[in-house]
Amino acid sequence: MTLLIIGGTSTDILHLETQTALSAGGAGMYTAMAAKRCGSNVSLFAPNPNPIPEVLQPVAERLAEWLGPIVDPEDGLPHFEISQRGGKTEYIKAIFGAESTLTP
Repeated sequence: MTLLIIGGTSTDILHLETQTALSAGGAGMYTAMAAKRCGSNVSLFAPNPNPIPEVLQPVAERLAEWLGPIVDPEDGLPHFEISQRGGKTEYIKAIFGAESTLTP
């Protein structure tokens, strides 16, 4: 049996106390990877970037399937730039990609 997670992924830039890092993000991605870590076979329904960005490769490799509309990784995926410094979180930039155009 495969667990289907409906959610999203993003490619994020995190400004931390001493470094800046590129990171995979998105509630769907976090939920899918947590279920996989707990031993579930997991598929994800979310905008599916083609090609898959390097930061999302480990996610794609762990999924049974990545379902959803094919999107350009630059224009179709959400991108967030977040500062997490001095005990505060600040969203510097938020681009929602294709998520705003999806319908049931």
